[in-house]
Amino acid sequence: MKTRDWWAFLAAGGAVLAWRGSRRTQPAYPAPESLVIDLETDLLPHEGGSRHIPLDGGANLRDIGGYRTTDGRYVRWGQVYRSGTLAGLNDSDMVTLSSLGLKVICDLRSDTEVQDTPDRLPAGTRYVRAPVNADRRGDRRARLWALLFDRKRLMAMIPEIYRRVIDDHADAFGSVLRQLADPANLPALFHCTAGKDRAGLTAALLLLALGVPEDVVLADYSLSNRHYAFYARYTQHYVRRLAVLGITSADMYPLLTADPQTLKGALDYLVEKYGSVTAYLRDRAGVDEQILERIKTNLLI
Repeated sequence: MKTRDWWAFLAAGGAVLAWRGSRRTQPAYPAPESLVIDLETDLLPHEGGSRHIPLDGGANLRDIGGYRTTDGRYVRWGQVYRSGTLAGLNDSDMVTLSSLGLKVICDLRSDTEVQDTPDRLPAGTRYVRAPVNADRRGDRRARLWALLFDRKRLMAMIPEIYRRVIDDHADAFGSVLRQLADPANLPALFHCTAGKDRAGLTAALLLLALGVPEDVVLADYSLSNRHYAFYARYTQHYVRRLAVLGITSADMYPLLTADPQTLKGALDYLVEKYGSVTAYLRDRAGVDEQILERIKTNLLI
């Protein structure tokens, strides 16, 4: 069925689907904050303040420094940041972003996302595209169908997307990590739209390559759930378009949260298929041992 025919079908059957949607039982999702892992870990003292950097028109801007590695070193603070989209930043946010002294910003969003909502960039910052297009043809229709009729299927789609991104977009991860091998590119920031999935995978690969333990990496990933309220507001315009089908913002929960088990499953998949994170970065992402050593020199203390 062609896309225009699909939407015509939905419009024609909207009343029926809305009635069916009203009869659906809402799954008992856990509170987003409950997905945050409060892990007691040894951190490098941080003179700069909080890991989280608040923004008015954006979310999930945070420093990934401070974590202790398995060989007793620490990830430097103030060198690598991750975030959601920078498209909605106001002037106050731009002052905050400029204060970080960023040399490079790596954008993981697709071409369509960038065209629709271009970043606001601090003056003097170099902009690097490393697009990860997580959607294939028909994925949006499949998600909509799952929203309406099969919530368990919707939950299963997220791990599938992570595995697909690992297989298909190693070049994008490698592009970001290679930027970090040159000290002239630091401090650097990488981001996607929400800053939790594509940026979450990038951060996980980087931290694991640096030697940060996996349980700490999973805890860092889970911090995105503190921004659930922003994500819910951000998606309101999509939800309003689907209201005729009985879909509410609560139905979007699986798409707006960062379940640590999702990342754990993705990392297990990566290790099973490619041998290790180091092997994946070397053989698939173009980050060989020399590049990785330069990254460690720049980011570890």
